Amino acid sequence: MQGPFVIFRLGHGTGEAVSSDQTHDFALATAVVRECVALPLMRRPPDLPPAIAGLFALGHETITVVDPAPLLGCDTGPAQTAEALYRAVILLHGHPPVGLLVTRVVDVLRVPGALIRPPEDAAAGWVRGRFDHDGRTVTLFDPGDLLDAQALEQAAARDRVAAEQAALWGRSDDRAEEAPRG
Repeated sequence: MQGPFVIFRLGHGTGEAVSSDQTHDFALATAVVRECVALPLMRRPPDLPPAIAGLFALGHETITVVDPAPLLGCDTGPAQTAEALYRAVILLHGHPPVGLLVTRVVDVLRVPGALIRPPEDAAAGWVRGRFDHDGRTVTLFDPGDLLDAQALEQAAARDRVAAEQAALWGRSDDRAEEAPRG
């Protein structure tokens, strides 16, 4: 994978005093990152799979937000109130639109290829390598291998149905306002 990379953290505690056992650092190539946004207000329909954190509207798009922590083997538990306020979503290029819910975006940097170590655990096919940054090990991964395209397509189909229902409800509300009262 070629850099530069977006480094992000999953887990509790973003301060310096927090043990590294509670947080995990990961990296994505900037080529797959569309943008990073502050955590917006999301809705979570009850039938979504556990890895789908929710949905939010960005312009004319509905973004499916995936919580990568369980997919990456991180036991992050419930976020503390203060931490939840500062979480972010990393939007990825592609269709359907997908974002990754992260505890925080740490940095964007170039890493020379010679400093990226090959993965030790070949069983985790999504791992592309590891490198060190600020005294922490960062796991480089490919989101295309991590995210289950079928599950995301199912979530996108639910989004389309929800959008169609919202449009119908919006139209019926408009018609109700236009109808003469009497």
